[in-house]
Amino acid sequence: MNKNTLLALIIILLSAALVVLLIFAIKGETARRTPSAAQSEQELSGGSESRSEISNDGRAEFPSEITILNLYVPDLGQTEASDFVAASDGIDYAVEFSKAPDLAVTGWQDIALRFEYRGNLFQRSARAYVFHMENEIKYELSRSGSVKISDYVADPEVAASFADGSDQALSLSVEGKRNVSIDINGKLYPVVIDVSDTVPPTASPVGQTVALGSTLDASAFVSDINDVSAVSCSFETAPRWGVLGTHNVTVLLTDQYGNVGKCVSSLTVQEVVTRPVFKGLSPIT
Repeated sequence: MNKNTLLALIIILLSAALVVLLIFAIKGETARRTPSAAQSEQELSGGSESRSEISNDGRAEFPSEITILNLYVPDLGQTEASDFVAASDGIDYAVEFSKAPDLAVTGWQDIALRFEYRGNLFQRSARAYVFHMENEIKYELSRSGSVKISDYVADPEVAASFADGSDQALSLSVEGKRNVSIDINGKLYPVVIDVSDTVPPTASPVGQTVALGSTLDASAFVSDINDVSAVSCSFETAPRWGVLGTHNVTVLLTDQYGNVGKCVSSLTVQEVVTRPVFKGLSPIT
Protein backbone atom coordinates (compact mmCIF):
# COMPACT_ATOMS: atom_id res chain seq x y z
CA MET A 1 0.00 0.00 0.00
CA ASN A 2 1.56 3.27 -1.06
CA LYS A 3 1.73 6.38 1.07
CA ASN A 4 -1.17 8.21 -0.61
CA THR A 5 -3.57 5.32 -0.19
CA LEU A 6 -2.69 4.96 3.47
CA LEU A 7 -3.21 8.66 4.06
CA ALA A 8 -6.64 8.56 2.42
CA LEU A 9 -7.69 5.56 4.54
CA ILE A 10 -6.63 7.37 7.74
CA ILE A 11 -8.64 10.46 6.74
CA ILE A 12 -11.74 8.32 6.09
CA LEU A 13 -11.44 6.60 9.48
CA LEU A 14 -11.00 9.90 11.32
CA SER A 15 -14.04 11.37 9.56
CA ALA A 16 -16.21 8.36 10.50
CA ALA A 17 -15.08 8.62 14.14
CA LEU A 18 -15.90 12.34 14.15
CA VAL A 19 -19.42 11.64 12.80
CA VAL A 20 -20.03 8.99 15.48
CA LEU A 21 -18.92 11.37 18.24
CA LEU A 22 -21.17 14.10 16.85
CA ILE A 23 -24.21 11.75 16.84
CA PHE A 24 -23.64 10.74 20.47
CA ALA A 25 -23.30 14.38 21.51
CA ILE A 26 -26.64 15.29 19.87
CA LYS A 27 -28.45 12.34 21.53
CA GLY A 28 -27.03 13.28 24.93
CA GLU A 29 -28.30 16.86 24.63
CA THR A 30 -31.75 15.64 23.55
CA ALA A 31 -31.96 13.23 26.49
CA ARG A 32 -30.94 16.02 28.87
CA ARG A 33 -33.73 18.32 27.60
CA THR A 34 -36.47 15.63 27.38
CA PRO A 35 -38.00 14.18 30.61
CA SER A 36 -37.66 10.46 30.98
CA ALA A 37 -40.61 8.11 30.59
CA ALA A 38 -40.49 7.43 34.32
CA GLN A 39 -40.59 11.15 35.07
CA SER A 40 -43.56 11.69 32.71
CA GLU A 41 -45.42 8.75 34.22
CA GLN A 42 -44.77 10.11 37.71
CA GLU A 43 -46.13 13.54 36.75
CA LEU A 44 -49.25 12.09 35.15
CA SER A 45 -49.92 9.89 38.17
CA GLY A 46 -49.97 12.91 40.46
CA GLY A 47 -47.03 11.67 42.52
CA SER A 48 -44.57 14.39 41.51
CA GLU A 49 -43.27 17.01 43.91
CA SER A 50 -45.11 20.31 44.13
CA ARG A 51 -42.42 22.10 42.05
CA SER A 52 -42.36 19.55 39.19
CA GLU A 53 -43.68 21.04 35.98
CA ILE A 54 -44.39 20.51 32.33
CA SER A 55 -43.70 23.61 30.30
CA ASN A 56 -43.41 24.65 26.68
CA ASP A 57 -40.59 26.89 27.80
CA GLY A 58 -37.99 25.30 30.05
CA ARG A 59 -37.26 28.68 31.61
CA ALA A 60 -40.90 29.39 32.59
CA GLU A 61 -41.73 29.26 36.29
CA PHE A 62 -45.06 28.42 37.90
CA PRO A 63 -46.64 31.68 39.14
CA SER A 64 -46.24 32.28 42.85
CA GLU A 65 -49.68 33.99 42.92
CA ILE A 66 -51.34 30.56 42.53
CA THR A 67 -51.58 28.35 45.63
CA ILE A 68 -52.44 24.64 45.56
CA LEU A 69 -54.86 23.44 48.24
CA ASN A 70 -55.48 20.07 49.88
CA LEU A 71 -59.22 19.69 50.42
CA TYR A 72 -62.00 17.61 51.95
CA VAL A 73 -64.46 16.72 49.18
CA PRO A 74 -67.84 14.92 49.41
CA ASP A 75 -68.74 11.95 47.24
CA LEU A 76 -71.62 13.83 45.58
CA GLY A 77 -69.84 14.44 42.26
CA GLN A 78 -69.68 18.22 42.69
CA THR A 79 -65.88 18.64 42.84
CA GLU A 80 -64.00 20.75 40.28
CA ALA A 81 -60.29 21.28 39.68
CA SER A 82 -60.63 24.99 40.47
CA ASP A 83 -61.70 24.07 44.04
CA PHE A 84 -58.10 23.06 44.75
CA VAL A 85 -56.68 26.44 43.65
CA ALA A 86 -56.42 29.82 45.37
CA ALA A 87 -55.17 32.64 43.14
CA SER A 88 -54.73 36.39 43.39
CA ASP A 89 -57.15 38.63 41.54
CA GLY A 90 -56.24 39.28 37.93
CA ILE A 91 -54.33 36.01 37.40
CA ASP A 92 -55.46 34.58 34.06
CA TYR A 93 -55.04 30.82 34.04
CA ALA A 94 -56.91 27.61 33.23
CA VAL A 95 -56.87 24.44 35.32
CA GLU A 96 -58.24 20.93 34.90
CA PHE A 97 -57.74 17.54 36.50
CA SER A 98 -54.82 15.53 35.19
CA LYS A 99 -55.74 12.92 37.77
CA ALA A 100 -59.14 13.52 39.39
CA PRO A 101 -60.12 12.22 42.84
CA ASP A 102 -61.91 8.88 42.89
CA LEU A 103 -65.15 9.73 44.68
CA ALA A 104 -65.95 6.04 45.16
CA VAL A 105 -62.96 5.64 47.53
CA THR A 106 -63.05 7.44 50.89
CA GLY A 107 -59.97 8.78 52.63
CA TRP A 108 -56.88 10.68 51.49
CA GLN A 109 -55.66 10.25 47.92
CA ASP A 110 -53.22 11.98 45.55
CA ILE A 111 -54.53 13.99 42.60
CA ALA A 112 -52.87 16.02 39.83
CA LEU A 113 -53.77 19.40 38.34
CA ARG A 114 -52.82 20.62 34.86
CA PHE A 115 -52.44 24.39 34.49
CA GLU A 116 -52.19 26.60 31.42
CA TYR A 117 -50.61 29.98 32.14
CA ARG A 118 -49.28 32.42 29.53
CA GLY A 119 -48.95 29.71 26.92
CA ASN A 120 -47.09 27.34 29.21
CA LEU A 121 -48.32 24.07 30.69
CA PHE A 122 -47.62 23.16 34.30
CA GLN A 123 -48.62 20.21 36.44
CA ARG A 124 -49.01 20.26 40.21
CA SER A 125 -49.90 17.60 42.75
CA ALA A 126 -52.47 17.96 45.54
CA ARG A 127 -54.36 15.77 48.00
CA ALA A 128 -58.07 15.16 48.45
CA TYR A 129 -59.90 13.61 51.41
CA VAL A 130 -63.07 11.97 50.06
CA PHE A 131 -65.94 11.44 52.52
CA HIS A 132 -69.58 10.39 52.31
CA MET A 133 -72.33 13.02 52.43
CA GLU A 134 -76.09 12.43 52.34
CA ASN A 135 -77.89 14.41 49.66
CA GLU A 136 -81.46 14.12 51.02
CA ILE A 137 -82.86 12.72 54.27
CA LYS A 138 -86.50 12.05 55.21
CA TYR A 139 -87.50 12.84 58.79
CA GLU A 140 -90.62 12.05 60.76
CA LEU A 141 -92.59 15.06 61.94
CA SER A 142 -92.04 15.60 65.65
CA ARG A 143 -93.16 18.08 68.29
CA SER A 144 -89.52 18.75 69.17
CA GLY A 145 -86.00 18.19 67.89
CA SER A 146 -84.00 19.48 64.95
CA VAL A 147 -81.80 18.25 62.11
CA LYS A 148 -78.15 17.59 63.05
CA ILE A 149 -75.14 18.14 60.79
CA SER A 150 -73.94 14.63 61.67
CA ASP A 151 -77.04 13.26 59.91
CA TYR A 152 -75.50 14.40 56.62
CA VAL A 153 -71.76 14.25 57.37
CA ALA A 154 -70.95 11.50 59.86
CA ASP A 155 -67.15 11.50 59.32
CA PRO A 156 -65.57 13.11 62.44
CA GLU A 157 -62.54 14.17 60.38
CA VAL A 158 -64.63 16.67 58.40
CA ALA A 159 -65.50 20.11 59.74
CA ALA A 160 -68.98 20.80 58.36
CA SER A 161 -71.76 23.20 59.33
CA PHE A 162 -75.12 24.42 58.03
CA ALA A 163 -74.48 27.67 56.20
CA ASP A 164 -78.01 29.05 55.99
CA GLY A 165 -80.11 26.68 58.10
CA SER A 166 -82.46 28.75 60.23
CA ASP A 167 -84.10 27.29 63.35
CA GLN A 168 -87.32 26.86 61.38
CA ALA A 169 -85.59 25.16 58.44
CA LEU A 170 -83.86 22.68 60.75
CA SER A 171 -86.85 22.08 63.04
CA LEU A 172 -88.52 18.69 62.93
CA SER A 173 -91.81 20.27 64.02
CA VAL A 174 -92.16 22.03 60.64
CA GLU A 175 -93.56 19.81 57.90
CA GLY A 176 -92.35 20.07 54.31
CA LYS A 177 -89.32 19.77 52.01
CA ARG A 178 -86.71 22.52 52.00
CA ASN A 179 -83.18 23.14 50.70
CA VAL A 180 -80.28 24.13 52.92
CA SER A 181 -76.51 24.34 52.33
CA ILE A 182 -73.62 22.70 54.13
CA ASP A 183 -70.34 24.65 54.36
CA ILE A 184 -67.14 22.64 53.86
CA ASN A 185 -63.82 24.36 53.04
CA GLY A 186 -65.79 27.54 52.39
CA LYS A 187 -67.74 25.89 49.58
CA LEU A 188 -71.49 25.39 49.87
CA TYR A 189 -73.09 22.05 49.05
CA PRO A 190 -76.92 22.01 48.72
CA VAL A 191 -78.83 19.25 50.53
CA VAL A 192 -82.53 18.53 51.07
CA ILE A 193 -84.44 18.19 54.36
CA ASP A 194 -87.78 16.40 53.98
CA VAL A 195 -90.01 16.38 57.09
CA SER A 196 -93.36 14.61 56.86
CA ASP A 197 -95.90 12.88 59.09
CA THR A 198 -96.33 9.23 58.12
CA VAL A 199 -97.38 7.74 61.48
CA PRO A 200 -101.15 7.20 62.02
CA PRO A 201 -102.72 8.52 65.24
CA THR A 202 -103.34 6.17 68.17
CA ALA A 203 -105.88 6.25 71.02
CA SER A 204 -107.26 4.22 73.91
CA PRO A 205 -110.79 2.72 73.64
CA VAL A 206 -113.63 3.89 75.86
CA GLY A 207 -116.70 1.61 76.12
CA GLN A 208 -120.08 3.31 76.21
CA THR A 209 -123.60 2.26 77.31
CA VAL A 210 -126.67 3.92 75.81
CA ALA A 211 -130.42 3.45 75.88
CA LEU A 212 -132.09 1.96 72.86
CA GLY A 213 -132.35 4.63 70.17
CA SER A 214 -129.78 7.02 71.73
CA THR A 215 -126.57 8.04 69.89
CA LEU A 216 -123.09 9.40 70.76
CA ASP A 217 -120.32 11.16 68.84
CA ALA A 218 -117.38 9.02 67.67
CA SER A 219 -114.96 10.94 69.90
CA ALA A 220 -116.85 9.59 72.98
CA PHE A 221 -115.45 6.12 72.29
CA VAL A 222 -111.72 7.08 72.46
CA SER A 223 -109.34 8.86 74.85
CA ASP A 224 -105.61 9.69 75.07
CA ILE A 225 -105.31 10.49 71.35
CA ASN A 226 -101.62 10.60 70.37
CA ASP A 227 -100.42 12.45 67.26
CA VAL A 228 -98.30 15.47 66.31
CA SER A 229 -101.25 17.22 64.64
CA ALA A 230 -104.97 17.71 65.17
CA VAL A 231 -107.05 14.52 64.85
CA SER A 232 -110.69 14.10 63.81
CA CYS A 233 -112.82 11.08 64.80
CA SER A 234 -115.42 9.24 62.74
CA PHE A 235 -117.10 5.84 62.65
CA GLU A 236 -115.83 3.28 60.15
CA THR A 237 -119.40 1.95 59.94
CA ALA A 238 -122.50 3.27 61.66
CA PRO A 239 -122.99 1.76 65.15
CA ARG A 240 -126.06 -0.45 65.73
CA TRP A 241 -127.89 2.02 67.92
CA GLY A 242 -131.21 0.18 67.51
CA VAL A 243 -129.99 -3.33 68.41
CA LEU A 244 -129.90 -4.48 72.01
CA GLY A 245 -126.67 -5.96 73.32
CA THR A 246 -122.94 -5.19 73.13
CA HIS A 247 -121.32 -4.46 69.78
CA ASN A 248 -117.85 -3.50 68.55
CA VAL A 249 -117.44 0.07 67.32
CA THR A 250 -114.45 1.06 65.13
CA VAL A 251 -113.41 4.68 65.31
CA LEU A 252 -111.26 6.17 62.52
CA LEU A 253 -108.58 8.63 63.72
CA THR A 254 -107.55 10.96 60.88
CA ASP A 255 -104.80 13.57 61.35
CA GLN A 256 -104.37 16.72 59.27
CA TYR A 257 -101.78 15.04 57.01
CA GLY A 258 -104.17 12.26 55.98
CA ASN A 259 -102.79 9.47 58.15
CA VAL A 260 -105.59 7.22 59.45
CA GLY A 261 -105.50 5.08 62.56
CA LYS A 262 -108.19 2.80 64.01
CA CYS A 263 -109.41 2.20 67.54
CA VAL A 264 -111.91 -0.57 68.36
CA SER A 265 -114.22 0.15 71.29
CA SER A 266 -117.54 -1.29 72.55
CA LEU A 267 -121.15 -0.12 72.53
CA THR A 268 -123.79 -1.58 74.85
CA VAL A 269 -127.41 -0.83 73.93
CA GLN A 270 -129.96 -1.31 76.74
CA GLU A 271 -133.76 -1.40 76.63
CA VAL A 272 -135.51 1.64 78.06
CA VAL A 273 -137.34 0.75 81.31
CA THR A 274 -140.34 3.02 82.15
CA ARG A 275 -140.89 3.32 85.86
CA PRO A 276 -144.30 4.43 87.31
CA VAL A 277 -144.51 8.03 88.37
CA PHE A 278 -146.83 8.88 91.30
CA LYS A 279 -148.24 12.38 91.61
CA GLY A 280 -150.42 14.12 94.17
CA LEU A 281 -149.40 12.03 97.18
CA SER A 282 -148.49 13.78 100.40
CA PRO A 283 -146.61 12.29 103.35
CA ILE A 284 -148.95 11.02 106.08
CA THR A 285 -147.81 10.82 109.64
